[in-house]
Amino acid sequence: MKIYKALFWITLITGFTIFSIGAYLKFTNQVSIGLTAGRLGNIQQGTITGFSGMLLGVLLILLSIWTYRIYREEKEKFDRME
Repeated sequence: MKIYKALFWITLITGFTIFSIGAYLKFTNQVSIGLTAGRLGNIQQGTITGFSGMLLGVLLILLSIWTYRIYREEKEKFDRME
């Protein structure tokens, strides 16, 4: 039960942070470019635009809402057991 509460806070804070970075990139017309390693170890160049950062932030916020619902349901089950 506590893992869902911790996961809720982590994904919520991370989602808002990534969303705000994406909004900054979108409004300043910039792109974040970096290197990433593939599964087999090959290095590739990756980019994140403002829109993709905002989309990723929204997905993490939706994930945090989902984990909060799971936490709330398990807490209700636990409270009924007492």
